[in-house]
This record gives sequence, C-alpha cells and structure tokens, in this order.
Amino acid sequence: MSSRPSIPVRSAHADEGGQTIVLVALLFVLLMGFAALSLDVGRFYAERRYLQSAVDSAALACARAYSQSGTVQSAWNAADNTLQLFNLKANPIGAAITYPGAGDQVNGYNATLSYADNIVADQNLIGGIKPITSPLGCRVAITANVDTYFIKLVQPNLTQINTVTKAYATSKGGFLPSVTYKYSNGPGPGDGNTNNFIDWTMHETQDWQCTTTSDSGCSDATPSSPGREHTLFGAGAKATNDSSFRGYIALDIRDFQYTDAGGNPIHTAYNGLVGNESVNTLKAFEAQWIGAGYPGPDLCVVDPANLDPCGEVAALNGSSSGIFVDEYDQFFRVGDTLLLQLYDGTVKSIPDFTIAAPNLTVPSSGAIASSTVAYTMNPQFKASGSVINTELWYDNGFVTGVPGAPAAGDQSGTNPFMSGATSTCSGLGPYTCGTFTNNPTPANVSSYNQSWSGMTASGAQKGIYLAWLRGNATAPYDQRTHDSLVTLTANGQTRDFNLTSSTGTITVGTDSAPADFPIKVRTGTGSTQWNGGSSSVHLTWERCPSYIDPITGALTFQMICKINGAPAPTGVDVSVGSGTSTEATFNVDTSGALPNKIYTGWVRGFGRDSSGNPVNHLVQVKVQYLIAGAGGATQYVDILGYAAFRITAVDSNDVSGVAISKTVYDPNDPLLAIAKKIRLVPWETP
Repeated sequence: MSSRPSIPVRSAHADEGGQTIVLVALLFVLLMGFAALSLDVGRFYAERRYLQSAVDSAALACARAYSQSGTVQSAWNAADNTLQLFNLKANPIGAAITYPGAGDQVNGYNATLSYADNIVADQNLIGGIKPITSPLGCRVAITANVDTYFIKLVQPNLTQINTVTKAYATSKGGFLPSVTYKYSNGPGPGDGNTNNFIDWTMHETQDWQCTTTSDSGCSDATPSSPGREHTLFGAGAKATNDSSFRGYIALDIRDFQYTDAGGNPIHTAYNGLVGNESVNTLKAFEAQWIGAGYPGPDLCVVDPANLDPCGEVAALNGSSSGIFVDEYDQFFRVGDTLLLQLYDGTVKSIPDFTIAAPNLTVPSSGAIASSTVAYTMNPQFKASGSVINTELWYDNGFVTGVPGAPAAGDQSGTNPFMSGATSTCSGLGPYTCGTFTNNPTPANVSSYNQSWSGMTASGAQKGIYLAWLRGNATAPYDQRTHDSLVTLTANGQTRDFNLTSSTGTITVGTDSAPADFPIKVRTGTGSTQWNGGSSSVHLTWERCPSYIDPITGALTFQMICKINGAPAPTGVDVSVGSGTSTEATFNVDTSGALPNKIYTGWVRGFGRDSSGNPVNHLVQVKVQYLIAGAGGATQYVDILGYAAFRITAVDSNDVSGVAISKTVYDPNDPLLAIAKKIRLVPWETP
C-alpha cells in the first residue's frame, strides 16, 4: 500500500502571503492614481465653475454699462471692475488670473485680444473683454491654466490643465404690444403749441421746428434732454381717425398687403397663431407679452418712405382692452423705460387700387380712336399720397412668363403693336405707344379716368389680339402692381370664340392635392360665329401656376402642369362648342408647393378663322395652396420706427412718458438698448 507525499502547511501559507503583498502594492498605486485624478480634476472643475460665474457677471455688467453710456470704454471698464474688484478676488485655488488689459481703467479697452488659432472672430475669443456694437452687448473670455499636483506623479508631462471660460450678454427683446405717436398734426413745422405739429421723439424745446419728412430745426431726445411729456397709449392717445384705437397692437399678426380670392387678408402669424383669430382672442394673447416679454421674432428694419409688409402690424380695438391696462399697471412703474413702435396716428385698412383697361378698335390704316383707362383707389390708398404710373406691355410673353423665362406669347406674327402696324410704339418693355394724359395719376383721388390717344395704324392685319396695361404705384405702396388685358380688334374682325374656365380659382386645402381647371371654348352666332373648322383652336399652358415674390420679383415656385392628365404636352387642339361641355381639362400638380401662397397661371387659346385671320384669348387661373390665416384682423398700423421712452405716470387709463432717444429704424440700434433686457445668450449667437 503506497502513501501520498505530504506538503508542509506553513509553506503554503507563506506563498499566499507573498502574493497578497504584491497585490496590495499594485492596488495602492492604482488607488493613488484615482485619488490624484479626483483631487486634480475636482480642483479644475471648481476653478472652471468659479471663472464661469465671473465671466457671466462681467459680461452682464459690461452690456448694461454699454446700454446706459453708449461708450466702449465705460462698458469695458464695467466688466474689468467686476472681475478685478469682486469676482477674481476669491479664486478657490489662489491662481493669478489675467486677461488683456486687466486692471487698466484708462487704456485697457484698447488691449489686443486673444483669439484661438489667431483667427480674429467673435466666437474665437479666448482672452479679453469685447464690447459689441450691434446687437449691443459684450463678450468676455478668460483662459486659465490649473496646476496639477497628483496627476503629474502619474503623468509627469501633464503639469497643467487648460480651461477657457466664456460669456456673451446682449440686449434682447423689450418689444411691447403698443404703439405711440411719432408726431402729431403733420406735416409741420409748428409754433410750439401741442394743437399744432409736434415730433414727440425730439427735445421738447425744439420739437415743433422740423417736419414729418425732415428733422432739420429739431434736436433728438436723449436721457438727459428728453422729449415732451405726453400720453404714450391708453384712453388719452386715440388714433386720429378711429377713437376706439388706443395704441394696442398684435405683434404676432403682420402683413396687410395681400388678400385671398375672397378679399380676406393673408397674414404672417407667429408664436402659434394662425392669423385668422378674432380681435378679442388676440387681445388676451398679446397682453401676456407685457409681463412675460415678447419672445420674437423682432419686427423688421423699417423704411418710412416705402412701407413694407413686415412693418404692418394688426391694430386692436382699445375701447375694451382693460387687460392691457391691468398688465401695464402690474409690471411697470414710474421711471421704467419702454421700447415702443412709432406710428403716424392713423389706423389703416389694406391700401389698393384697380385698373380697367379699354378695348381698342384698330383700323387697317388711320388714327386709332382715343380710349379711357379707369382707375379706382380705396380710401387708404387715396390717403397715402401714392400715385400710379401707367405702362404698356406687348403680348410677347414677358407678362405671362416668369422672371428670366418669357412665355411663348402671341404666335400670330401680326399683332399690331408687335409688327410695327401701329405707329409711335417704341421701347424694350415697358413700351411707349401713344400717350396717357396725366401719367402718373393725381395723388389723393378716389378715381381717375386717364385718356389714351395719339396712335395710328398702317396696314394692320385683320384679327383679334392682346396687350397689357400695367399700373405701378409709387411710395409708400410701391409694391402695388396690377395688370389689365387690352383686347385689340383689328380691321373689323368679327369671327371670334370665347375662352373661359368655370373654376378660375381653386383652393387646395390638402398637402399635394391636385387642382383641375375645366376649359371651355364657345362660339357666338351670326356674323360672330366661329368658322375655323374642327380642332381649329389650340389650347396650351401659357404659364403653369407660379408664385413670384412681390418684393424681390423672383420666381419662388412653379407648379407642374398637365392637360387631360397627360404630362407636359405642348397643347391640345379642340373644336369650338356651343353648349356647356368641357373641351379640355388643365391639370396642376401642387407637390412641393409652398403653403400660404396664391399661384397664378395662364391658359392661351389661339385659332384662325376660315380666312386665316388670327384670334388670341387668355384666361387666368389661380391656385390658393394651403392658405392659413386668411381673415381675422382687417385693420393695421404702419410702423415708422422705434424709440425708447421713460414712464412719467401710470394710472388706470393711460401710460404717460417722455422720449429718451431719437427715432431709429433698426430695432437692434444700440440707442434702444437702454429699453431692452440684458441677458446671457449662447456664445455661438452671432
């Protein structure tokens, strides 16, 4: 029987003890590494939090001082004082933190700033104080190196940890849902009596010597030389033409330039509004911005000579706007500053005019009888002083085409205006043919009949042709343009057809839904009956429905067109009917179209009668695509500028005050910063 060898127990335990010592030693080194990391990283984050608080405070102090004094040096000094006298005194790690110009209250603002990679750009600032002019504010950045104590025992090369702290404060918001008079009893000058002309943003000792169009003779209001005290808004500040308007507006409802096919204004709306809300709904919604602060978007830079849609803001009936009075009474006190929009004291409706072109009878040769161009101006247009220039445009595709791509136009080759058969015609578009009496039209009239005469025909080809008369309004409504077709019946042409669509305007309320226009071609009777024969009228898309920006004149979007469901045909030949049937259906694919727009297109019908005489007709079609916000507020005020005011009195009916800045046109003008909130914004903000 064999026996197993024995192993000394003591020897086994000795081996285990040696292994434990090695493990403990290794773990101790690892634990020391973690301890070093936590201690040094903790110091780094403590320093960064401390410096972030410092630069935040300095940026706010700098921006506030800039808004009050308006000088770069005073703004820089305010930030430097905040850092040197307060924030950097209690550095948690005792490090000496510096930046360009630190502590130099005389020349520090001229110190050369530090930028990452030496690329001079606001967002690249890593060392220094930089006041910003527009929008008025201040950037502060400090770069610091935090020494390591324990990490370098593990990683000898890592003796410091670099940190860059930044803050950007700027003047933001401040818009209130109210307007106040820029001037009263224009045009000026006055005699110092408030019953005569006063410009309320001028110093009160001279606020009557200028005019509505010239500041000569007046001096601007400033905080030290304010304007004359008056009621800014409320019961004592009624509009000159509407006693129910007290100065309350809907900042979120803008643009009163354009209407849908039913005449309802199509607004631009913000902050969740659609644009067709009732005035009473708007009152409650807009009043919240008095206490909460308007979130934007800001109003635009205005041009007082040419009133743009972005400066047209909905007017709210003030006779029942107690909620506005309550909000102002709660959140504002005497001595507070306000940023207010300025207006001319009148509440407006959409300004517009119509033009009705005549039909011309053109003989084969001889004088063309004079005719009348009829204009009608609505009250708002009449009051504006805008006048209208009349222009002639040929049927050569420039009116019916899109910018940069004229349509086919009249293909007969014998249009009297285009062939030279009508004398005194010249130009490259617009054209000159004959003369229009009193062109432009007189100002401040409700209607005007303009005479068109002085044309002579020579060898005009028999047929029916087209031309255009265009009315272009001048400032302040120089975006108002209307066209009217002129039908020229040459050399006694009687044979004709009628081109119509039973649905000239189609409203598309579903994304990418199609629009179909039934086109009918009809004949007359007797001597006017069409005798061109079967399929003698050619129908084609002259222009697919398109949206052309009324301000820039650029093509924004053009829809895709078909005829009888066939994609992009050149046209279709049809017989002229005498009943109610549809000769062709013109289809529109709205895919990809921009919402809240009206797209206009043209369908042309061209044919020759049995004698070969040409006849042209056009019918306009419109697609209203995903229109939202049509309706709602119908009255507005034109914003003429902005100014800062200081409150002198607040009661249950009115807010009174004095101007402490001149009128400016840019809402981000530094002069308005005194009436805005100073806030920290993300560093990446432009």
